[in-house]
Amino acid sequence: MDVNAIGSVQRTAPVNHTQQSAVSQKQSTTRLSAPQDELEISEAARMLGDMQSNNDLRSERLAQIKAAINDGTYESDEKLGIALDKLMKEVNSPQR
Repeated sequence: MDVNAIGSVQRTAPVNHTQQSAVSQKQSTTRLSAPQDELEISEAARMLGDMQSNNDLRSERLAQIKAAINDGTYESDEKLGIALDKLMKEVNSPQR
């Protein structure tokens, strides 16, 4: 059975390659340089890094606080007064 209709494939045709235009050739040779990444560390970040690296000082201070809590000397009337003053200022200040 032979089928010959409009649009049927009769034979193969070669693929013709197109040439680049002068504009696209120029664009391919002129490349923009990629932007460079930058990193800027703030002063606060540096301080945090220093605090983490000075872990011995933090451990020592923590040991002092634990000892004061165990001795019953950590909380004092002076510290309580300071905390109450800060609380009263916060309560009496206008809402933001």
